[in-house]
Amino acid sequence: MNACELAPQLDKPLSKKYVFKLAQTREELEACFRLLHDEYVRAGFMEPDPSGMRITLHHALPTTSTLMCRYGRRVVGTISLIRENGLGFPVQRIFRLDEIFREGGNVAEVSALAIDRRFRAIRNRIMMPLLKFLYEYAEYRFYTRHLVIAAHPQHILFYENVLNFQRLPCALGSHYDFFNDAPAIGAHLDLEKIKEVFSKKYADVPLEKNLHHYFTVAALPNGQFPHQRFDTAADPVMTPELIDYFFNQKTKIFSTLNSEEIRLLHTVYNLPEYQHCLPPMPESKKPLD
Repeated sequence: MNACELAPQLDKPLSKKYVFKLAQTREELEACFRLLHDEYVRAGFMEPDPSGMRITLHHALPTTSTLMCRYGRRVVGTISLIRENGLGFPVQRIFRLDEIFREGGNVAEVSALAIDRRFRAIRNRIMMPLLKFLYEYAEYRFYTRHLVIAAHPQHILFYENVLNFQRLPCALGSHYDFFNDAPAIGAHLDLEKIKEVFSKKYADVPLEKNLHHYFTVAALPNGQFPHQRFDTAADPVMTPELIDYFFNQKTKIFSTLNSEEIRLLHTVYNLPEYQHCLPPMPESKKPLD
């Protein structure tokens, strides 16, 4: 089966009721985390959480952006972009990224993709513009060169044959504890090289199936990019109130952290207004006399 046969139809634009944007408010973030929880539980990627949400420590960091598709007031799709940070990437639990780091350029992990099952009849019509929004957000906002993913074996064909991801070498086994020990295949996309590859791969493919034209030429009229701030290279959304709500009140994530993770949080949020919502800084070990 070739890429043209696998590629979804791209010539059926969604109505203006569908909006693609960065999740920024408590309501938007909570809707994304709840959608992710429900779809991951259904797929067997996690056990049900009392909060009804899937949230990880990465979501507390300003280097993680949660993107969403909204239909009216309902969030019907979400995906996260995890940029380089002190925790490392989730995929590094079982996949090696050494060669990618040696090539240079910014690296980011694509994670936490979920589409509301009630919209599965138009799943690809939501997922493709969500991926295009993520592609533009990653490349033009953060100058990302490398994207990495961990995908279930039943989904890897799409990423390889259609989007041209290349498999990553496995370091510690094939089951991913980040996804409840589900089997996973790691893959990598070099955005610096993909345009030339795509231009050849889709040279004779009609526009309704042409992913080179879709990702590099076509506009995304329903996309709403956040206002660019010149004083930061990130789009931080986690205020002290949001951190306290998601990581102390709704979940107990902060109560499970080790000392290195706590120190990282204090380094990242080294401002007085954040101190009340962060776990106490661990005491430094005193040197022996």
